[in-house]
Amino acid sequence: MPLKPPTLIYIAGYGRSGSTILGTILGAHPQIHNVGEIRHIFELWSTHDRPCACGASYHDCPFWRDLVNSPEAEKCRLFARNMERFLYLPRLLAGSRDTVEWSQYLECQRRLLLYARERSGKPVILDSSKSAWSAAGRLLALQQLPQEEVYIIHLVRSGLAVTESQVTKGTNRALEGSNKNPRGLALRTIVGWITANAIVTILTRYLPSGRYLRIRYEDFIDEPQSTLSKVAAFTGFDLVPVQQRIASQDHFEIGHIVAGNRLRFQQRVQLRTSSVEKQRTQLTGRVRALFWLLGGWLQHYYGY
Repeated sequence: MPLKPPTLIYIAGYGRSGSTILGTILGAHPQIHNVGEIRHIFELWSTHDRPCACGASYHDCPFWRDLVNSPEAEKCRLFARNMERFLYLPRLLAGSRDTVEWSQYLECQRRLLLYARERSGKPVILDSSKSAWSAAGRLLALQQLPQEEVYIIHLVRSGLAVTESQVTKGTNRALEGSNKNPRGLALRTIVGWITANAIVTILTRYLPSGRYLRIRYEDFIDEPQSTLSKVAAFTGFDLVPVQQRIASQDHFEIGHIVAGNRLRFQQRVQLRTSSVEKQRTQLTGRVRALFWLLGGWLQHYYGY
């Protein structure tokens, strides 16, 4: 058991890896509130094409409207973009941060988490912003927040499965009609999967002892009870009531999560357990060969 329970649980990794369903289930705990990919809140607050999971724009959402309508929203968006991006990682690791801008970034994040706690009435926030290029340093930056005990859950899914999901279904923004799929989507996904997961794996050496747990999406789907037992041991929370709800095939409320995949608009979701995830069959031989050429080493490292 950890010496101190977490105040912030961060799901790291790459998109299309199951963070929406994992976050929703963990958010059913009476002490944990799942906010989804909260780092995007200030980026999305002024748009109407990517609403909150409740279906309302963030301006009208009963949970988020008092935050995003604040005059500090644009500043906080810029601070997050500058402090968390991949290119800022060397400065984060070296400790050579700009004092003024860094202090303002930390204050924005402190107020963001405080707001979520006050609105939800729960002491622990679950953030599934993950580790794509623009958020590569977020898991490390949040460790610098005073009085926050940040625990990292690295959620990994087979790179072939992630690539197939992106190629056959399209990006989340394309599915929602706010963007078109970019050119070279397969290659972009493969490189993104490698980069995000490799960064998380490397950054674990800079985390305090006992603050990192890696789980595989396939194990979570195949054996949710044992996987959640590992999460319970890692965080110190009793997840038995959540495990019992899964065993009863109960539905879980999604709430007001930020960004994520289209699953969030279903209001309520059920974990559909299965034996080993189906074999990938819809990728062309060329794409599969490209994945193994570029990312096979990491795929094997994670036990696939």
